[in-house]
Amino acid sequence: MKRFRFRLERLERLRYVQRREAETRLAEALAGLADCDALIETRRRELGRAAASWSELPRRAPVDANALQLAADELDASRTAIDRAHAKRRIALERLRTIEVEHETRSREHRVLERLRARSFERWRLSGAREEQKLLDELHLLKLGRADSSMEVAPCADPSAGS
Repeated sequence: MKRFRFRLERLERLRYVQRREAETRLAEALAGLADCDALIETRRRELGRAAASWSELPRRAPVDANALQLAADELDASRTAIDRAHAKRRIALERLRTIEVEHETRSREHRVLERLRARSFERWRLSGAREEQKLLDELHLLKLGRADSSMEVAPCADPSAGS
């Protein structure tokens, strides 16, 4: 019996590589999104510290105008940093969605070829099994043919034909 050979093996290998590359890009995009989330959390903590320093200003007796301006600038900078971090996260999320679609497409293309390979292998296996059964049947018939020829006995005389 011939060895199994999938005609689309090169294409399947290419689809596999494309799928793995898409998985890598997906993992990178997820890591980028996690980095954005961590950055947002850091910026929120900074804003919290700036707000705390702002709330302490009126408690001190004479408020220095420079200290007041510095605290206001710090609050504005923290809010701006949070806005930038959110914008960066939106971009990362859009990129992630695009990459997820690409990954799904690549995975589907590869799965189709995997199923095609499995069906092709099953047809090859069944064909081989039929071929083997056919050979076994022929062998059996040959054995029966030999057995019949060795069992041939000279014709017996008919006892009723009379003596």
